[in-house]
Amino acid sequence: MQLEKGKKTIIMMLDGFGIEYFRASDMPALKKMAQDGFFREGKAVFPTLTNANNISIVCGSFPQTHGVTTNCYLDPATGKPAFLEDPGFLKSPTLFEMAARQGIRSALVTSKSKTIRILGGSVDAGLSAQDADPETIRDFGIPPDIYSIEVNEWIMRSGMKILESRPDIDVLYVHTTDYPMHMWAPEEKRSLDHLSRLDHLIGEMADRYPDAAFLVTADPVTVFGTLEQERTDLHEGYRNHGSRFEQSVPLIAWNADLGETMRIQYNLDLTRALFFE
Repeated sequence: MQLEKGKKTIIMMLDGFGIEYFRASDMPALKKMAQDGFFREGKAVFPTLTNANNISIVCGSFPQTHGVTTNCYLDPATGKPAFLEDPGFLKSPTLFEMAARQGIRSALVTSKSKTIRILGGSVDAGLSAQDADPETIRDFGIPPDIYSIEVNEWIMRSGMKILESRPDIDVLYVHTTDYPMHMWAPEEKRSLDHLSRLDHLIGEMADRYPDAAFLVTADPVTVFGTLEQERTDLHEGYRNHGSRFEQSVPLIAWNADLGETMRIQYNLDLTRALFFE
């Protein structure tokens, strides 16, 4: 493992941030990281679902190894569909576990509480915008609706507040929501505004922690449109999720010792290089 105790490592999983969004956006802070550090147009994990990709990044391995291939499954006990959010499905250690073995503390900030349930077992601070408890509201403010642009700003600011209030935490994993990408195509004004606001916070975080290692990658969306259009075109349970094909995403590292970069081809390879080799 390439981590050093006392050095911050910030991982950003920008859900829905396919390569088309990166190309279309004016994101000077993130693009400077790409220019000055490591950048590659890489691939997301198949299937391009949030669980499969998020957990692949957190575990530094493919679904056939860590065991999670989908967002939901048919529960054989009930015969009904269920969200996959039980950590018992995980067959591989997470980067949080790998850090803990070295005495390194970590935090996870996300929009949905299911991410905390499946991945939060080894973190020292776990925070979600969904179902926020009174303590979360007291310390971080009332979270915006999880289906909004504003929730991603809350996630980023909450991550910075954790690092500020908990100097003992050296690993921060930020998982944003893909709601804006499901709503607006890369060139649309609302999408560009969302990414500009996100980039401002990325730049603020880099200014606060100039010596931190940053890893930034994504899980892409494949269809975009308004929710009204989605309800017309797709069954509500499968609205704009997943692809039968591998999709391109940006792979960005800044201030990070990745070793031999020729092997970095997938989103999971960034964390694999830093935490699992």
